Amino acid sequence: MLAGCGKSIEEEALAAVSAKMFDPDAAMFRDVRQIGETTFCGEVNGKNRYGAYVGFTPFYAMKVVESWMVLTDSGETDVATHMCNGR
Repeated sequence: MLAGCGKSIEEEALAAVSAKMFDPDAAMFRDVRQIGETTFCGEVNGKNRYGAYVGFTPFYAMKVVESWMVLTDSGETDVATHMCNGR
């Protein structure tokens, strides 16, 4: 593989989170931090079906073998916040 080719582990994580969004290309991230070798958390804002941003919500993404476990939806935000804060 050539140097500089491919995605970084953080880019992979953010792409996995974006893929869960209604409009993946519109995902905005803030406060992203790495909390393990292949684990990231932060907040993501995405657009709804009307094209409006819905507000930042916590996310947690962890690479497991060759796929990503991603928590973002409203029912998962308490878990994502809990895991991100190490509680």
